[in-house]
Amino acid sequence: ATWHPRYNLVVVGRYPDPNFKSCTPHELRTIDVFDGNSGKMMFQLYDPESSGIISLNEFNPMGDTLASVMG
Repeated sequence: ATWHPRYNLVVVGRYPDPNFKSCTPHELRTIDVFDGNSGKMMFQLYDPESSGIISLNEFNPMGDTLASVMG
């Protein structure tokens, strides 16, 4: 998980594991953005061309660019 440098947002790469009961058959590998206070999911980022696990997300110091790495 990564915190936004200016706002109380948390960014997490999602890996849907079919071994968990809460996993749905068509769940996507997304980048999830949560409100750091409430824990509520604010939005998801999805790239249909990305088939790997998005394991690392990092903001630049100003918070206006998000770099993501999959592996």
